[in-house]
Amino acid sequence: MEEKIEQLKAQAAEAIKNAAGNLSELDDIRVKFLGKKGEFTTILRGMGALAKEDRPKVGKIVNEAKAEIAQLIQQKNEELKAREMQQRLERE
Repeated sequence: MEEKIEQLKAQAAEAIKNAAGNLSELDDIRVKFLGKKGEFTTILRGMGALAKEDRPKVGKIVNEAKAEIAQLIQQKNEELKAREMQQRLERE
């Protein structure tokens, strides 16, 4: 389970890094990984199948991964907005 979480985190980070340059693509990534039907939410919902003693550990790992991804999305969002503003200023 931990390996799957790390793979998802790496996929999300790669997708965020490669987000072309529009905010809608970044929002799609956020929904895919962090949304109500996202990858990490699916893992959290499936935790009932885990042994009781493993649930807190897996939950903590998922929540930390979600926080990291949310932070990466926020940074990329700010970067894209700054780039967009710079382009507007250059055009004017």
